[in-house]
Amino acid sequence: MELHSFGCRVLEEKRIQAAFALLEAERGKGNFPGFSALVGQGDQTLASSSGGFTHPVSRADNQPVTGSTIFDCASLTKVVVTLPLLLILVDHGRLSLSDPVSRYLPAFAGEGKEQVTLQHLLTHTSGLPSSLDLYSHGWSREQIVGHVCRASLTAKPGERVVYSDLGFILLGEIASALLRQPLEQAARRLVLEPLGMADSGFCPGDLLKPRIAATEFDPALGRHKHGEVHDENAAAMGGSAPLDGAGGSRPRAGLGAAG
Repeated sequence: MELHSFGCRVLEEKRIQAAFALLEAERGKGNFPGFSALVGQGDQTLASSSGGFTHPVSRADNQPVTGSTIFDCASLTKVVVTLPLLLILVDHGRLSLSDPVSRYLPAFAGEGKEQVTLQHLLTHTSGLPSSLDLYSHGWSREQIVGHVCRASLTAKPGERVVYSDLGFILLGEIASALLRQPLEQAARRLVLEPLGMADSGFCPGDLLKPRIAATEFDPALGRHKHGEVHDENAAAMGGSAPLDGAGGSRPRAGLGAAG
């Protein structure tokens, strides 16, 4: 296990070391093949630790996990990419969170959907269901978005919280349309590069494969996914989706987003 501590107070250091020891113990039990962790406060790194390997199966190309190992960020994509892009548009006066979704996506209509605002989507209170099967039909990205726009609400807007990938698909489409760029390009230009997140992005190439940690075992593929988005709906959207798909390495303390 790689471990670094940077002048923590005694109590903080003991608690951090206990947390790192727990990670190593769980890795030793086989609950996950590897980990990379960092504890920071403000712009200061208090401690970091990593251990294990990038793949759960012993292979010739299996690598030790380090601070530069790249992990699938999964739904952190929502807050690392999609949310910042929306707030940048708000800051520039291009939209308001109180705007109805139908202003930007006219196909999102009927069944009370005219009451659904961007804020409802961001706070998972739109009434949209959590998810739908968008991946098994061979649909294009445009067909997927159209199907989400036609999805029936399961509750009135603002009535209850239901964590919804579908809402973030719509938010990503709105952001891309207003920025006139695909999501991955807008994310790189406006979020990742300004924050110095050089290891973060969508659809990594083969050159990065040795640094990437594998994720889940996919029965359909007969192997663990490695360097590709694990979420089926995000994969159906080309791997760069506003709900999932970004990847990144352990950040430096002080960055505005986690990898």
